[in-house]
Amino acid sequence: MKGIIILTKCLSLLKNTNKTKISVTIVSLISIILIIRFFSLINHYSVNLLFWDQWMLYDPFFRELDFWEIFTWQHGPPRMGIGSLLTKILADFSNWNVRVECFAIGVVLVVDMILAMMLNYSLQKDISITDIVIPSMMLTPAQHFIFDYAPNISYSVLPLFLILLYCFGWMLSNRICKYSVVLILNFFSIFTCFAFFIGLITPVLLFFESFFLYKLKK
Repeated sequence: MKGIIILTKCLSLLKNTNKTKISVTIVSLISIILIIRFFSLINHYSVNLLFWDQWMLYDPFFRELDFWEIFTWQHGPPRMGIGSLLTKILADFSNWNVRVECFAIGVVLVVDMILAMMLNYSLQKDISITDIVIPSMMLTPAQHFIFDYAPNISYSVLPLFLILLYCFGWMLSNRICKYSVVLILNFFSIFTCFAFFIGLITPVLLFFESFFLYKLKK
């Protein structure tokens, strides 16, 4: 009887393992196809030409401002933060080739997708077929405006990158490392376009975590 129970458990484990392998394979293949398609779109539609808002985004470079002034440069409601510095580095490296920034936006978006998949796995401890929703949403052609219409790396892909890292920061077990990472990412998020709302969330999360830790000690 015990042998039958053990055999049943082994078959169940083997079935789940095979299911996970199949899911990983399918999700990986679809992700690769979507990545190739997305970069093909960037290659086909991006142009080496400053357009519309980009003239204002590049204004601090025309003025030859220092790094802090570039970091705190404000275009519209938010500041450009890390994205503005990264744009400066890419512009200097590529002799102001805007297509290079378009491809950089694509690279950051792919990193965002990988981080989102990792975060999903950290929460579920499993990979399923339904996880193809993540790369499908993030690498959809509907995202074309981020590289073919006044490309701005600060606008969406970089704030998303900071937000995902912020989520991972809260998952660290060592409290000193966790709070250090969270506060550093909170600082950069406040200054990087639409990630600024993290500055409102962090004090609330710190308060509740401190409150629950205090309750546990009592």
